[in-house]
Amino acid sequence: MKEAPVAGFDISKSSSDICVLAPGNEVVWRSKMAHTSQSMAQVARRLTDIGVQYGAAPVIIMEATGHYHRIVLQFMKNEGFDVVVVNPIQSGALKNISIRKVKNDRVDAYRIALLYRLKAAKRTNLPTDLIADLRSLCRQHYDLTQDLIAYRSRLHAQLDQCFPGFAGVFSSLVNLSALSVLERFPLPSLILSASDQDIEGAILSVVTRKSAYLQKKIHALRQAARNALPIAISTPSCAVIMKNLVSMLQILKKSIREVDLQIRALIRSDAGLRTDAELPKSIPGIADYAAAVILSEIGSVSSFQSAKQLVAFCGLDPTERQSGQFTGTRSKISKRGSKYLRCILNMSAHISIQPGCKGTYANPVLAEYFQRKRQSKPYKSALCAVMHKIVNIIFAVLRDQKPFELRSPELHCQIMRDRAAKLSLAA
Repeated sequence: MKEAPVAGFDISKSSSDICVLAPGNEVVWRSKMAHTSQSMAQVARRLTDIGVQYGAAPVIIMEATGHYHRIVLQFMKNEGFDVVVVNPIQSGALKNISIRKVKNDRVDAYRIALLYRLKAAKRTNLPTDLIADLRSLCRQHYDLTQDLIAYRSRLHAQLDQCFPGFAGVFSSLVNLSALSVLERFPLPSLILSASDQDIEGAILSVVTRKSAYLQKKIHALRQAARNALPIAISTPSCAVIMKNLVSMLQILKKSIREVDLQIRALIRSDAGLRTDAELPKSIPGIADYAAAVILSEIGSVSSFQSAKQLVAFCGLDPTERQSGQFTGTRSKISKRGSKYLRCILNMSAHISIQPGCKGTYANPVLAEYFQRKRQSKPYKSALCAVMHKIVNIIFAVLRDQKPFELRSPELHCQIMRDRAAKLSLAA
């Protein structure tokens, strides 16, 4: 079988540099391709001609560069080419292959092609269209939530100047009642001059409440306004800024709800995805959105041969530093995996180790494990150990297609021993 030529694509925002290596690694063609259908079609025809010349279609190799590579990947796959997507960390390792310090797109395209020739390129597992869709929605949910947190902090800062004490009236500053009141009465003077009916109307326009609750809130709002009036900064700009912040928070909350509904609808649309989503939810500390993130980021659990590989994919594997007689003892986690997964695992770990409102733990086994680790490890190191355990549980649940069962370590070890004994007898 003839060795195929290799086409290295260095992807940028609106164009790509291309370098094609012959089987003997000599450069046979260089070009620049705009990310338009006409330009990509011309490149596809040229690559087809090169394939005819060498008796094998070129293999295309490119970096996973955010979202820029996705349209090129889709187009070239539709044209029938074998496309290999690699992690930029791999291709970046070749930057010092030459003694000269040269960094440009032409050189990068050559190095990407050479990476495949050196048999060092590890193909990135591309998600199915359904998983890619779910991943996009989950990441959009994450970004919107981060924006919501940022705007909530800005609103707190503005209230400290224009309406100190308002935040203490409501349980949450971003709940519908608080935002509706601030939208209509952003300054203490407006609260004091408004009638009870106007304030009630602001609250009842978004939620249904009993009269006792309404009277209590109105009294608390008026008291907060009276206390704030002598010290508050009441300028026209304060009211404008407050209304703008409230408007942004309302838009963000609505957008998050829409994305949530779409995530649920997408999971319900596929029977296999719906079944897989129920499995992580059986683990304490993992709810609907967390399960969706786990499925969208992991894809198929069959891509991982062991829980250790999944731990590395999450970026929770420890870095190793050793040279000669030196061995590093203060290793950190690599953080080279999905930050979205780590965020979900961090929240799940916190839920597992913190007592609930009734003093009970969601996962008493992990809570006890955390306390043992805290006797010799710092807080964050012990928390990472809990996250590591949760990844092992997720891998086992998805691999075995069985819901999570809460077991003590002693019971789990006994079950494993009995299973091993049965297997040895069967053999």
